[in-house]
Amino acid sequence: MEKKITLEENQTIEINGAVLNTKVISQIKSFQDDQNDCIESFREYIADSICFMVKESIDYSGLDKEARKKHLINLSSDLAYCRDFLNNLKKE
Repeated sequence: MEKKITLEENQTIEINGAVLNTKVISQIKSFQDDQNDCIESFREYIADSICFMVKESIDYSGLDKEARKKHLINLSSDLAYCRDFLNNLKKE
C-alpha cells in the first residue's frame, strides 16, 4: 500500500534516520525524471573518472608515484561504491 506524504516548504520528515526536506526530495525527483536519465549520466561520468584515475595511476612518472597511485586507487574505489549506490536511487 502506497502512502502519499506532502511536505510544506520548511517541513522535514525522518525516515529510517534519514532527514528529508523539500530540497532533497526535489533533487531525488530530478534524478529520477526521464527514466532515471540523470542517474545514468552520473554513473557514466563516475565510470569515466574511474578509468581516467586508474590510467593516471599507471602512467604517472613523478617522484611520488606510489603515494599518488595509492591515493588514486582509494579514490577510484570510493567512486565505484558511489556509482553502485546510485542504482538504489532509481525509480522502478
